[in-house]
Parts: sequence; structure tokens; C-alpha cells
Amino acid sequence: MLKKLPSGMYFIVMILFFTPWWSAGCAGERIVSLTGVQTLTGFKLNTLADSSLKTKTQQVPPDPMVILVAILTLAALITGLNPARKYLFRAGSMGFAAAVLLLIFKARVDARVLQEGQGIVRSVFESGFWATVICLFGASIAQLLIANQIEPAPEPAKGAQPAEPEAQGQSTSPTLPKKSRAVLIPTEPPPSKAHNDHKYMPPAMRAQLDKDN
Repeated sequence: MLKKLPSGMYFIVMILFFTPWWSAGCAGERIVSLTGVQTLTGFKLNTLADSSLKTKTQQVPPDPMVILVAILTLAALITGLNPARKYLFRAGSMGFAAAVLLLIFKARVDARVLQEGQGIVRSVFESGFWATVICLFGASIAQLLIANQIEPAPEPAKGAQPAEPEAQGQSTSPTLPKKSRAVLIPTEPPPSKAHNDHKYMPPAMRAQLDKDN
């Protein structure tokens, strides 16, 4: 159950992008409210053009830091599906980095609103933003704890050589000893056969042949 908790929390973070993250107000009245998706994709903002109280539409581009947070969250969700120790460490590190980036994003927005609003405009980060930060920290810490409980894979001993692969086409069955063949060596020469034309030989040759036989 604990191993599936980080993946579920990362999935909740993706949903929290659609909730209100930030709002600005003046004199107790809310001027603008943004969701996480709007900061991710950009949005249009109506501002006062001059002292005549005329408004103009300003296109605000996507925030690169929020884009990086979304990428890290999605990468941590996918990487954390692998139960191996090294992948859990990577996923936990990416989730922790995403949470830290959100805190940096908040500090930067507060400083900009304070500078441009001259203390009149108030910056408020909504519950959806804080729930996103909490889920990212919780998922990353849970993954790091789970990875720490998994024993690392044993490393091969130094000096050990891997077994050589068998030659292609070589049979894996045990080889049988070769049978020895006995060779008979004659100790006496074979008797010579009389020539078929024995009677047609000269008398001296026929007498010598009969003598040899």
C-alpha cells in the first residue's frame, strides 16, 4: 500500500493544476485569480491603461518555472512506476525538486507584486497551490524512504571473469570418449598364391616357384 502512495500523490498533483493557485486583491476585493494551468499555458490580464480608468488586455506568457514543475511531476510519476531502487531515488529527487521550484516561484511572484503594486495590491496563494506543494514533498519523501529500505543489488566480485559464451553450433551434450580401434599387425607374410598360368611358365621359373611355395 505504501509503495503505491507516491504514484497516487503525483496523480493528485496533476489534478491540482486545475484548481486556483494564486489571486491578487486590493482593498479587500479580488482583482484576478489564476489556476495552475493558466500559469502553465499563459493568460490574458486586463489592466488600467492610464489615469482615465481605461483598461487594456495584456497577454502574460507561460511561466518557465511552472512548466519545469509540470515536467518534473510527470517524469516522477512515470519513473516511480518502476520498483527498482535507483528509479525510486530518481523519482523522489525529481518530486522534491519540483516542490522546491514551486516555493521559489511563490517568492518571486510575491516580490514582483510587492514591487509593482507599491504595497496596495495583495498577493495570495490559494489552497490549491499549497496542496500541490504538500503532495510533492510527501510523494518525494515517501519514495526516498521506500528506496532506502530496498537493498542494493550485489556487485560482481573483483577479478571474476564472466563465463565465455559457447561457440555457435556447438552441442551442449557431454562428449563421449572415442572408441579405440585395434590394429592387427601380421607377424608372418601371407602365403603367395600360385600364378594362374603356372603351367605355362618356363621349367626353371616353375621349379623356383614350387620351391618357394
